[in-house]
Amino acid sequence: MAYPPLATSRRPRRRTTVVALLLVAVTIGLVALAVRFRTERRDAIDYLAVAKQLADDQVPMSGSLADLLASLDDLERPDILGRVSGLDQEFQDLAALLDPVIVTAAMGEVNGFFVVAVSSWGAALGALDVAIVEVLDGVDDGRAGELMLADAFADLRVGDRAYERFRAAVDELDPELRAPEYPDVAYVVGQQPLLYDAKVIADRLRATLRFEENMDVSVRATTDPEPLGSADGVPVVPDSESFAVQVVVTNEGNVAADLITVSFTLTQVGGEGFEERSEIVATLDAGGATTVLFGDIMLEPGAAYRLRIAADIAHDDVPDNNVWELDFIRNQP
Repeated sequence: MAYPPLATSRRPRRRTTVVALLLVAVTIGLVALAVRFRTERRDAIDYLAVAKQLADDQVPMSGSLADLLASLDDLERPDILGRVSGLDQEFQDLAALLDPVIVTAAMGEVNGFFVVAVSSWGAALGALDVAIVEVLDGVDDGRAGELMLADAFADLRVGDRAYERFRAAVDELDPELRAPEYPDVAYVVGQQPLLYDAKVIADRLRATLRFEENMDVSVRATTDPEPLGSADGVPVVPDSESFAVQVVVTNEGNVAADLITVSFTLTQVGGEGFEERSEIVATLDAGGATTVLFGDIMLEPGAAYRLRIAADIAHDDVPDNNVWELDFIRNQP
């Protein structure tokens, strides 16, 4: 039996089509792999460049912190806090450079070590600011601040060790990436041991605090009853059976304040009424507060008054907050 010529010619054509499709698929796959390889290589190079920039900037920053800790004895409180806060802010701005960087699979280990280094350094610089304030303010006799200093220095050491692991991991990368040469960065490692000893630094900060005595007493007051509403912009105190003034005296300084005279002066505006009293606060520790009450004050309904509260000591470095004043009208019954 004979077959038509057309039937015998179809099978070779099918084989040719399948082979062509396979060649197209392989070509597309190879092109995709090549594009992906070039993209990942470019992302890896970009990552290494950003890491290089961030690492280079750590060299002067670590030196600035060492200089600050070494010169604590010669600095005043605002200078110390300002420099620590500046380092913290500068570091946070630099660390933000990592946010948009793409991390490829090949850079996973390198990135892991670098992130630990950056996050540890950043946490330490942020904690130092708070720890120094705790010590200077004498919170819990400075012990809380000393523990915070120890934690911050420990974080700096973790960052130093992680950075060394990062550099070692970079050395194991594909040589074709041409990784840049990274600088030696160490906030603590290699420095003088006592420079990052929490107890030593806390003691030096306390000595700075004692050297920089600050006397500052402030007052604020409330009336009972308090003003409700106003007339022509002047507060109006409602009529009541009694009137009293409660004064809160606060020692804003860092040394005890002795013999604080709290004076109360009430003057009737346009009238003859005048009253003056005073109380003595024997002593008020740094950061402490006490209350002084002036009660049984007689007011004339419908009259206008000027109330003045003042706290006086022999010497006050910030006299602007020693006086509290209130002009008011006593309402009619």
